[in-house]
Amino acid sequence: MVSMIPNIDISLASPMVPTDAAQAAIWQAAASRLSYPENQVLFASVFSASPHLYQIAQQSDSDALHQMIESPASEIEAALEVWQHDCATFHNDDSFMSAVRALRKKIWFIIALADMSGRFTMRDSYKYLSLTAEYVLQRTISWICAHTHNLPLSAEEIENRYIILALGKLGAEELNYSSDLDLVVLHDSAGTDIDRQIFITMTRRFVHLLSAQTKDGFAFRIDLRLRPDPGATAISIEHSAALSYYESQARTWERAAYIRARPIAGNLTAGQAFLTELQPFIWRRYLDYSVIDDLKIWLQRKPIPAGFLGFDVKNGAYGIRHIELLTHMLQLLNGGRHQHLRTNSTHKALDGLAELEILPRAQSQALQTLYDAWRQVEHRIQYQRDAHAYRLPRGEEEFTDFARFCGFETSTEFRTHIQALQIKTETAAHHPVLTKLLETDDDASNGDKTKPSQYTPPNLQDSELRCDWLENLGFGNPTSINHVIDGWLAGRIAATRSPRAQHYLVKLLPNLFQQLAETDMPDEAFAAFADIIEGQPAGVQIFALLEFHPTLVGLLVDILTSSPQLAGQIRRYPELMELLLEPDFFEKLPPTKLTIDNAAEIEVQLDQVRRQIRPLHFALSVHQLQNLSDENFVSKAFAELAEEAIRHVVSLAQRDMIRRHGKIAAGFSLIGLGSLGRKDMHAESDLDLIAIYDGDLNEMSEGGLFGGRALGVSAYMIRLTQTIVSWLTITTAEGALYEVDMRLRPDGNAGPLAVHLDRVTKYYETEAWPWEHLALGWSRPVAGAANLCERISNRLHKIIETGINRSSLAT
Repeated sequence: MVSMIPNIDISLASPMVPTDAAQAAIWQAAASRLSYPENQVLFASVFSASPHLYQIAQQSDSDALHQMIESPASEIEAALEVWQHDCATFHNDDSFMSAVRALRKKIWFIIALADMSGRFTMRDSYKYLSLTAEYVLQRTISWICAHTHNLPLSAEEIENRYIILALGKLGAEELNYSSDLDLVVLHDSAGTDIDRQIFITMTRRFVHLLSAQTKDGFAFRIDLRLRPDPGATAISIEHSAALSYYESQARTWERAAYIRARPIAGNLTAGQAFLTELQPFIWRRYLDYSVIDDLKIWLQRKPIPAGFLGFDVKNGAYGIRHIELLTHMLQLLNGGRHQHLRTNSTHKALDGLAELEILPRAQSQALQTLYDAWRQVEHRIQYQRDAHAYRLPRGEEEFTDFARFCGFETSTEFRTHIQALQIKTETAAHHPVLTKLLETDDDASNGDKTKPSQYTPPNLQDSELRCDWLENLGFGNPTSINHVIDGWLAGRIAATRSPRAQHYLVKLLPNLFQQLAETDMPDEAFAAFADIIEGQPAGVQIFALLEFHPTLVGLLVDILTSSPQLAGQIRRYPELMELLLEPDFFEKLPPTKLTIDNAAEIEVQLDQVRRQIRPLHFALSVHQLQNLSDENFVSKAFAELAEEAIRHVVSLAQRDMIRRHGKIAAGFSLIGLGSLGRKDMHAESDLDLIAIYDGDLNEMSEGGLFGGRALGVSAYMIRLTQTIVSWLTITTAEGALYEVDMRLRPDGNAGPLAVHLDRVTKYYETEAWPWEHLALGWSRPVAGAANLCERISNRLHKIIETGINRSSLAT
């Protein structure tokens, strides 16, 4: 029989009282303010062990707390009804965001209390967590459609052509307490760029409404990285393009991800039709044992830390992920022939495997019970701080406190519980296919001791042993990788020609390969690393850096697997890795100010801009990738860095124009739109710009030095803009700065590159499309003469006021 975590009740009052004086004071204070003695132990224990739940509880009186625990389902349903009614009263983003964050806090608090008191089973918790998230997503999309105006599509058309698919835990209706929401967003744009931009803007807005960190916290973390080719596609994708991708390019892990997919918001009928078209991609009619090779690394077993300190209940040996992946593997192998297995629910899939006698009934039921037991521990971890966390405490004192929070009198009892879950999971997960999948690892650890084990590297100079070790680690094509390493160690590339470089490489490889093996796509990750190494003129510097600072290897692997843009930067400029050794690199964002030698030649100053932008951009990108800083702060810092670069380039271009064509009285300004205008940039954002000037159209410049000809104001400003765009985008030995997009200017590509202020005013007042007004709502001057920037701001503000409710367009 599998045991669950004990409920917190009065019989555990003594061991649950914290020993720390400060926490004990909180415990006593909490107990004294509750007028229902039967719940005092539960609430006081929660308050003393969970800062997150204690903070929420402070906002409720004793009667409300009592009602939450006595009737959790009714309280959740009532909260959703109230929020549905209140949605009609929210007239701006701020009120909506505040209300949805309050709703999540209240319902999540009720679910936590119901779980710990025994009112809810884990399946009840899954149900209400998933139901609430699904409902909030649906209402958020409807609210955005109803509160976005002046678009060429009606709210009904937008919602009818918009599809949001839930994958992961939400798709399975098994959401955990602090889970991300894994979503894929699709649309039918009818083939027009205007429609496409509407859906991309819609997606950005709903992500912002739910994920942005405000004074009230966040509502839901939205993760859109499971969409097709996330590094190269927009956050909302034409559904026909998505189908084409899945039919031609998708990999096994994407098949596995879509086992749990279900339409959750937007046009649910169209979403289901899309998934129906995907059925041949997910479910193969034949017994597809090639999936075993692709899934092999997913079931690698990591060492168990001593005393379970820091043990990962999700990814650790025989934990949550092991049960999920066993289930998914058996679904993929058999679902093509048995529609009964095509379900998004882990529990229903295990029931289906039992009905088809692929698993014995007792084994199926044991796996389901174990799955819930592991998930209960996972929830207790997340109750403490509402963090996306899965590891048990690393320190002994914290481990003991957590054991008591889980209802155990001692840490020894809790360790016994975790060990029992592992042993029972290992037994229940035994299956002939799984045994075949892991038999190499078992042989290595239990059989021939001369063969290299998964986590103990052999002598890497021995090619045969190295190849066996790579296979045991889970690489899909160890022979090819081994051949590449043989070439490196033979000095066949520039980076490894010196004996010293080969020496450092051999010392680096064990840590590198073990970290690469833990990624979802180890072969692809190695290929990215090889691309970096084979492009280097010498390898001693980067090999030695990584060997002497092994923690950097993990970060490099994250970059290789998550950010092609950052990997490309390291390939071209390996010295960027040294930035990671700065004492405060991971602690704070870098300043975005540039120091330029104004006495230097223009070309020298431009290279100074490029050289200083590069490490700053790299640092911000790493902070964003690793979630080291608040996402809003990083986005704003990216925008400020871009503005700094633009101001320097504009100043240098104006100097160059004066040298070539003389001064001119007319003023010039650059207007930022899109992510630059919103100060919401990321590592790969381009610059949406409009060049605006004023002055008499009959005016001529003075003529440049050394006989440079005079230009009329229009030709002068167009030439100036061309220079600015060229200097921002051109690639030199110091790299490039940014991609620039000028297509949002009046008349688009058909219009002049720089536009007079009067023409801008007339265009937006009489000719512009609604979507152009939408884009204008995010505009602001980013460079140019201060007085002209002020006039432009006032003029644009009046245009926006007359035609658009600016607050309804903010994202």
